[in-house]
Amino acid sequence: PTMWPRGIPLEDIKRKIPFHDVAKSTNPLRIPIQQALADHDPDVDAMFRLTRSLPIYFDRAARPVAFPEGTFSPTNSQNTLVHKSAFWSTLLPVTVSPRVTDIWRGFWNQRILWDMGGRLAFLPPTVFTERTPQSYMSNFRAEVQLYEQSGAMLRFLR
Repeated sequence: PTMWPRGIPLEDIKRKIPFHDVAKSTNPLRIPIQQALADHDPDVDAMFRLTRSLPIYFDRAARPVAFPEGTFSPTNSQNTLVHKSAFWSTLLPVTVSPRVTDIWRGFWNQRILWDMGGRLAFLPPTVFTERTPQSYMSNFRAEVQLYEQSGAMLRFLR
């Protein structure tokens, strides 16, 4: 792919990930957590920012998608709607860096949602993001745990 979200295991960057078109689904899905994309400066990892160009714009007419059980996709705290039935999912791990905490929470949330018969959905962009200046190298160092350990975490959660 030409881009990937912050938190995807590096070994999965080139893998094609299956998804369900929520609007075309014949079985209604319970979707208590919905993350919309962000135009201009989306939540990509430092490796992407160091090797690719921004801004990025998504198709605002795209349909929502949900991934099948067993397929993880990183989600974060930005532009995310959480229904009151899933408020339990807003707790953040405190033993990892801020660049890791929301991503790993999202992986755990997806696993718990599957056990509850639910899914996480991704929606077209609804916001335009302009970030404050950041050191991409500092972000990279804070994301090393994502790069090195997310794959093992996902194997454990499957």
